[in-house]
Amino acid sequence: LNDIITQEDLELFSSISNHTARAIHGFKLDEEKIELIVASQNTLISAIEAKDRYTRGHTDRVAQYCTLMGKSLEKQLRLYPNGLSDLKWAAQLHDVGKIGISDTILLKKGRLNKDEWQVIKEHPINGIRIITPVREWLGEDICAGILYHHENFDGSGYPSQQKGEEIHFFARIIRVADAFDAMTVHRPYRPALTKEDAINELKKYKGTQFAPQIVDVMVNLYNTGEI
Repeated sequence: LNDIITQEDLELFSSISNHTARAIHGFKLDEEKIELIVASQNTLISAIEAKDRYTRGHTDRVAQYCTLMGKSLEKQLRLYPNGLSDLKWAAQLHDVGKIGISDTILLKKGRLNKDEWQVIKEHPINGIRIITPVREWLGEDICAGILYHHENFDGSGYPSQQKGEEIHFFARIIRVADAFDAMTVHRPYRPALTKEDAINELKKYKGTQFAPQIVDVMVNLYNTGEI
């Protein structure tokens, strides 16, 4: 892939969503249709993971962590019948907006400057733009998970500075899973943390960056050897 994905590339990615939307138009949305949608978006995810070898497999791992946490929280959150499935789709699609970010930013070894950081912060909104043609079929819960997965529990996150339970519970779960995986993967600017160290970081920022309830579940999954 080239260093920078062009406007033509982004139009192609949106075209995939448009074709998927036409393919399911007029049909009742069921598991098969959802899988068709996600398959099209996974094409986009493959593109971003091919650019950045450091995050290869990130999407699948985040989806796995979210599914485990969702199962633990199912009764507490009173998830609707397809809630776990929708949570998984949201996790799989959470970083689709990174497709338009250049390698010079994604793979930068040093600290990002103000402008570069602003580009990174726009990826949740860009993700929603990319999936707009299939937003109706994905549903608002999945879209909220994508859009708000970088909101912090204390309101210091982005893009909307939501806080506490204002943040959709899908996004609160993805926030913890995403951070845990990011910390345990080697990056150009720092070595990977051990899982134990990553868990300690989650506990350190419990109630500020991360929802306490979600951190507690992740810690329990670690303590029981499930992650």
